[in-house]
Amino acid sequence: GDLEREGLAVRECRAAVQADAGRARDDELHREDVALLAPGVVARGAVNPAHRTVGEGPGVELRRLERIDTLETSIKELREKVDANASVGARGVYLLSFLVESYVDRIVDYAASRGKQSFAALIPENDYGRVADAAFQSAAARKGVRVIAVERFGPGGLPAAVQKLAGVSSSFDALFIPEQAEGMSAVAQALSANGLDSKKAQLLGTGVWDGDQRIFGSVALQGGWFAAPDPQGFRNFSQRYRQRFGSEPVRTATLSYDAVALIAALVKTQGAQRFSEPVLTNPSGFAGIDGLFRFRADGTNERGLAVHRISGNSSTVISPPPRSFGGSGY
Repeated sequence: GDLEREGLAVRECRAAVQADAGRARDDELHREDVALLAPGVVARGAVNPAHRTVGEGPGVELRRLERIDTLETSIKELREKVDANASVGARGVYLLSFLVESYVDRIVDYAASRGKQSFAALIPENDYGRVADAAFQSAAARKGVRVIAVERFGPGGLPAAVQKLAGVSSSFDALFIPEQAEGMSAVAQALSANGLDSKKAQLLGTGVWDGDQRIFGSVALQGGWFAAPDPQGFRNFSQRYRQRFGSEPVRTATLSYDAVALIAALVKTQGAQRFSEPVLTNPSGFAGIDGLFRFRADGTNERGLAVHRISGNSSTVISPPPRSFGGSGY
């Protein structure tokens, strides 16, 4: 259901939002700021040896992971803690963050729906790139599109990787680039030097491009597509927040808000089974600030994302997010 319709006001989530404000940066939404829901107690803090609890209450534990490479360890740690508590009925650990897989699934699905059938990829050799690479291969196989070439690059290897792609550019009509905004200036220069742009092959990216002027201001990236939430949700949230508190919320505030709002809504409406697996993995999902999301049984999530097109110094939504989840995905 719609979390805001459950009557949870912005002030009830202020503590969670302020917990982010002192430590979150705008780019953490896509790289380092990850929320977990698990049975136990309500808490907020970093998953590390000096874990700090900032709030408690009955029902669930809410944590933030500082790095992508802590995910497996932290999920294992939380599951062991839950399993050791016989009084806890539900056993799941659920990620509430924006996962790379959702971005990749959405942009590959959309590109295929627009007639793109031959893909190439330019993949940075880092944690984000490796996850995006695996998701890209999986999405391409699922959609039945061809992967013509994949070039991976580390420090100093970008020019050679782009040159190799340029050599086979007549064979693909879409180029997937899951690079962070800070690395895209160099990518854009290499693309321009080799005659690659969205006129020759549709450039595809992920949500790490969202809202960044380094992306939007690049001539080489004009016309590029990327998956990200519909911006209207955060605009509305920001307006309400400014009116009440007189300051700007950090971009990651919606994760904390939705986590606390979800907990409150389930407590109010679902009784003793509020944190059971069937309730948390309801295939209809939940409507949060940034749109629809639903948890999978394996602890990951799926989000209803929009597709944006880079134009001028901004982006426009060219495919709105779904109004509901259908079947097992998009």
